[in-house]
Amino acid sequence: MKRPFPTILLLFTLFAAFCLSGCGASNQHAKAVQSAVVNYSDYYIEVNNLFEQVKEQYKQLDKQQPAIDYTITINIPDYSKIDLSQIDFVAPALDYATMSASQYQAAAVYSLRKSLEKYAYANTLPSYIQLPVVFSMHEDDGDFSATLTGTSRNTIQKTADAMVEPLLDSFDSYTQNDRLATVADARFRLLDELFGEDYIAQSGVQKVTGNGDGTYELTLVYPDPYDVYAALAQQYYASFNQPFYGDAVTVSLSTDGITTIDTASMATSTNRLTIALDEANGTCTLVNASIIESQLSAARMQSETAAAQRINEEWRVPEVDVPSSGTVLEGKSSGNDIVFVTSKDLGAYYYVRFYLLPGDDANEEGTFTAGMFIVGGKKATIHLPSGYYRVSCYIGDSWYGLDALFGPDATSFDSSNAIRSRSGYINTISFE
Repeated sequence: MKRPFPTILLLFTLFAAFCLSGCGASNQHAKAVQSAVVNYSDYYIEVNNLFEQVKEQYKQLDKQQPAIDYTITINIPDYSKIDLSQIDFVAPALDYATMSASQYQAAAVYSLRKSLEKYAYANTLPSYIQLPVVFSMHEDDGDFSATLTGTSRNTIQKTADAMVEPLLDSFDSYTQNDRLATVADARFRLLDELFGEDYIAQSGVQKVTGNGDGTYELTLVYPDPYDVYAALAQQYYASFNQPFYGDAVTVSLSTDGITTIDTASMATSTNRLTIALDEANGTCTLVNASIIESQLSAARMQSETAAAQRINEEWRVPEVDVPSSGTVLEGKSSGNDIVFVTSKDLGAYYYVRFYLLPGDDANEEGTFTAGMFIVGGKKATIHLPSGYYRVSCYIGDSWYGLDALFGPDATSFDSSNAIRSRSGYINTISFE
């Protein structure tokens, strides 16, 4: 029994030869399998002696079992024995926008198989490949239907395609397009380091042209690098939301973050590169992409420089010159002697602030009076009017000025006792 070929009308009277005398479940099962064969449109198959195959297996069935499977021997044309000069086949057009090399090969296998199936339908072939496949029987209110199992479908597909695929190389129209598709696909591997994996994945190929010497010119289309790196720079800048202290930041942009930005609305760049194809083993090597490399480098450098400048101007708190030890930077030194003793073991620099209290309770806020800078390990004297003072001391290794003092790494101490400034007395405060 031949499965109907989609493009050629097949009279259903062809199946009349398989009708056997008698009826019953065996005949119903055979007709259900016959319908499943007719409705199977994926691959061209033929079945001989279908009713006899079902009848013999039906005799061996356990009629009480809930599920019934039939193993049917089918025939697939031996495509390797067909004279390819008799086949009307032209390789499908290659669309770089929608086809990878593997997708193009799959499309070509499908197209050639259809041509071979058409020939097999119209001609008697010298040989066939026999395959056992399984049909599962289903009953619904006395009506039987059968389906070809998924495993059997895969077996048919693999068997047929394994015969068809090697035949493609016999057609120049295919091999030429296959080379072009292979070169186009090679960009993902060859340009991965240059672009970055996520960036090159968003590229497209406009065309591939052979140079006749084993090399090919590939015209590559990709999101404009200046737009891409500008967006990445903006993203990098947006990650700064508080001041940082010390050295200026340098920016290094990576296209690993390109998946988080919208490139669809960006302008595109179009440039060419040269790729060599070794036809013996199908491997590609990059010959020249200097124009693209220069463009990417310039775009990246421009955006990194601009981002670093903006970030440092807006967020950086730089170190400033260290004042002389004992310099009063806030308020004024006038009144009684207060000696402050420091230790370099606690830090390189000290900044001490004095707050005049209304009484002698150090828990009071007090009124800010003066602030003095001291180099660690040195003594310094400040003069304050008589009264009680709360003392705040800040210690650090880098000086950023009065607003930031020693930055986020500073250590601070507050006096738990009020320090008294009295006329005729030298009051000493020691941090050692």
